[in-house]
Amino acid sequence: AASTLLVNFGVNAPTISKGTSKVITIKVDTAGALVGPSGQAIQGEFRGTGASRGTSGQGFTMSITAVGDVVARGIESGTELAAGDKSVTGASFNSFYLFRSIPTVTPNDQLGSSGVSDKTLVTSSAAELYKFKVSAGSSGPIGLHKVSFLITTTTATASGTFIISDGSDDVAATTTLSLIDSSNYILNFFFTSDGLAPSAGNVVPVLISAGSSKTFTVTGDLTCGNLGGNACSGTSSIGGSVLTKMLGDGSVLSTLPDLAGTISTQDYEGNFVWGDFYQTPSQLTSSGTASAAPQWSNGYLVRTPNGSLMKATSTAVSYTK
Repeated sequence: AASTLLVNFGVNAPTISKGTSKVITIKVDTAGALVGPSGQAIQGEFRGTGASRGTSGQGFTMSITAVGDVVARGIESGTELAAGDKSVTGASFNSFYLFRSIPTVTPNDQLGSSGVSDKTLVTSSAAELYKFKVSAGSSGPIGLHKVSFLITTTTATASGTFIISDGSDDVAATTTLSLIDSSNYILNFFFTSDGLAPSAGNVVPVLISAGSSKTFTVTGDLTCGNLGGNACSGTSSIGGSVLTKMLGDGSVLSTLPDLAGTISTQDYEGNFVWGDFYQTPSQLTSSGTASAAPQWSNGYLVRTPNGSLMKATSTAVSYTK
């Protein structure tokens, strides 16, 4: 629903000299999000219903739609400018969405020396293809349901069982590469309780506690079979490559938040699926309904530590010959 917000600068109105411009930044303070079913009180967070508090996924976008929405006066004359002396062009502001907590994603290229470096292509098992870190905000935990990668091959293959580990345990696995064209594949991971490929009952989000982070490593098998028997040796002049890129999401979901499974079926906007557990704040991942509750979002507007948005396709980790 649309509503009108009046911003009156009063005696503190900014002045703009002739021939110059000025950037005006509007900031807002928001109340904490409502969390969980009505009537509960857990860890001091807000419960119940109330018009003054939003729930995860709610938000707003400010805009100036007409010249009549802007009142400007001459500094010396004090006369208000007529509508014909003003113009409004592209006056739509950033969208704002409220969440209990938000993730920060560090892609491989921002991990520095702890990331996976580009390497020479050789036939190998459980080769490290990519690393990434996910941090939860201090205001609450984060759950990860799904992450996706783009695998690009040239006269080489990435195959076998692809695994994601968190440094101590395997947390996801798949043997399925979804073909886009002759050299590009999508690799989808759903996090599981046993670190195996998804099956009935084992799909459970990874929990990242408030204020903490986890670093994940993607591994898979690399082969040079398409290049010939000695293609990976130093005697071969034939080249080949395997490139791995992490995928983000470029658009907001039509329903926000939504069910994890519903988001995951979207081809281009369900690559990075995370949730803030605002519906299951006490049970977190121990609840059998965590993934089935409408408390999940995608990678749209998720940021990296340097403040940039998570890219639709990250910088690649390359194995080349």
